Amino acid sequence: KKDAEELKAALLLLQNEIEEYNLCGSSKEVVIHVAGYITKKIISKFKCSLCQEVLQTNKISSPYIGILSRGGLTEPSENMAEYVCSLFCTLDIICQ
Repeated sequence: KKDAEELKAALLLLQNEIEEYNLCGSSKEVVIHVAGYITKKIISKFKCSLCQEVLQTNKISSPYIGILSRGGLTEPSENMAEYVCSLFCTLDIICQ
């Protein structure tokens, strides 16, 4: 039980650090690219129209993504991009 409480406290501290952590512009573009790849894999595996509506958008969010895309990249929704961004931030904080 003590270990569980310590883990919970550590996760709360990590969550606070993630909320204060910001990626630079070029890192965000890479995260959006990775989030698009994850989105494409999820959509192709589950073939769910609701999943597609929630995870994907049709607008190009950055010129970098537009250049890379050439029409073939999946553009993640803002929520999906933010989720993947928080995962990247978590890894950055843990690996420091």
